[in-house]
Amino acid sequence: MKQLKRWSVVAATLAAVFFVSCGGEDESSTKGDSKVSAKDSIQSSMVDSLISLADKAKDYERKFFLADSLEKAGVISSVRANFLRGSSLHSQNKRAASEVYYKKALDVEELARLLLE
Repeated sequence: MKQLKRWSVVAATLAAVFFVSCGGEDESSTKGDSKVSAKDSIQSSMVDSLISLADKAKDYERKFFLADSLEKAGVISSVRANFLRGSSLHSQNKRAASEVYYKKALDVEELARLLLE
């Protein structure tokens, strides 16, 4: 029963993320020099909420799964996904494994590529 509940939460989460990412028109607003669409802002807020809920529920396996799923869907960067994986493993007292993901998140080449985009 607990497993069914967990998968239903994951399915609802993914459905919500895809629903937000496939929304209607792209209304843009400017912030400084960069354009930020309203859809991207809502999507980012939704992602932050999902990760925060998993963290507050101390469901670190779901947090790890969210990082994987959101990275594969292209919603978050690999840097952020690796940081979330490291954070999830750190919370589970898997320090050596978390260190690997933290180091991947700090990969200078990946960060440079993101900054140049």
